[in-house]
Amino acid sequence: MGLLDKIFKRGEASSEQEVPRALDLDARKSQLRELETACDALANAMREMDSRLDTPGWRERIGEYSRAAGTAAILAAGGFRREQLLDLSFEVRPVFTGAPPPGLEELAPLQDAAVAHAKALAEMLPSEQLTRE
Repeated sequence: MGLLDKIFKRGEASSEQEVPRALDLDARKSQLRELETACDALANAMREMDSRLDTPGWRERIGEYSRAAGTAAILAAGGFRREQLLDLSFEVRPVFTGAPPPGLEELAPLQDAAVAHAKALAEMLPSEQLTRE
């Protein structure tokens, strides 16, 4: 057995292997619908903001939230894998970090909701925790 095999304990039979449980589809679909609603609300609020914010960057951020909402709706309507949930959760990022800039205070709770729903989507649910055989 090589040195790397010894370091990574390859070749050893383990009596306890971690076995992931299947996704909790009902709970995940509910999370996806919540994320969709939160992203839609944030995108709509951003569209209604003062016209001075109507820049290409601002429009792209609105598009990001709209696409995330659309992806969440598509996944909730059909099947999905854990990797797809993780990909979606990492696509949702805050509009701003720290205190909201003047005039954007109304976006803070909408942003926080969208980011919280995305973070929850990335976390394993208790019903999906690994088990030992």
